Amino acid sequence: MSPKRKLNNKLYIEIIQTICGIANIGPEEDGFLFIGVADKLSDAETIKKIDKIDYKTVNDRHIVGIDRELKILGWTLDDYVNKILGEI
Repeated sequence: MSPKRKLNNKLYIEIIQTICGIANIGPEEDGFLFIGVADKLSDAETIKKIDKIDYKTVNDRHIVGIDRELKILGWTLDDYVNKILGEI
């Protein structure tokens, strides 16, 4: 979220930890991984300022999307998904 637009490789560790947490809640439970959602309102506001996008808030989640990241990285949605899957 910095103006330098550097890829945050720590994100993949957080994704893997979240997947492990979901796997550990039990076979009878569902879990979801949301991509393109800011964890905090301050993060959504920073993204709004840097990328000049509007976010939507739904049930205390601030949806910023990934289109801005795809554009900055020069990636397609398939590239994005494949990168995440490759890291997992």
